[in-house]
Amino acid sequence: MLERELGDALRAQAMRVASTLDAKTLFTTVSPMARGRRALRERLPATPQLADDIASAVELLADLTEVTDVGLRLARLQTAMCPRLHVDRVTLRLVLTYVGAGTEYVDGATFDRTLLGKDMAHAAAAREGTIPIVQARAGDIVLLKGEAWPGNVGKGAVHRSPAASPERPRLVLTLDAL
Repeated sequence: MLERELGDALRAQAMRVASTLDAKTLFTTVSPMARGRRALRERLPATPQLADDIASAVELLADLTEVTDVGLRLARLQTAMCPRLHVDRVTLRLVLTYVGAGTEYVDGATFDRTLLGKDMAHAAAAREGTIPIVQARAGDIVLLKGEAWPGNVGKGAVHRSPAASPERPRLVLTLDAL
C-alpha cells in the first residue's frame, strides 16, 4: 500500500464526482500515454485534478506491469461491492478510494483460505478476531496481486469492500492491467 494524502482541491473534485455519478460506473480502457490523460480530461472535464490523478495511477500500473492498456472502473458505491473476503483472478489490480472508507485487506500470508467467501462476521468471531485486517484510507493506493499473477495461484491478495450507504457512498477507482 502506498499511503498518500488527497489535497483539498482533489478531495473537493472527488466529492463532486461522487455526488453526480448517481451510482453509475465509468468503464473505459485507457492508454498510459498522453492521449489517455487527454481522454480522461475529456470524460471528467469539470475535475481536471481528479482526471490527472487517475491518469497518474494508470501510468503507475502500466509501468509496474509493462502493459499498453489499462481497464478503468470509477464507481460510486452505495453498498459494499464485495463484502466478503476474496481474491481476484487478475494479475495486478490497483484500488484507490477517493471518497469514503478504503479497501480492507488481510496483512500477512497466514490467512486460512478456507474462509474465503464466507460471512466474515461469523468467521472472525469464531476465530476471536485473529484475522489481521488493514483498512486503507481515502487516497491510499492499494496494489493487489491476484491469482493470475505468474506463480501466484493460491496466493492472491485477500481483500474486501468496506460498508457503504446512500448517506456514506464511496468513490472507488479500480485499474486492471489488460
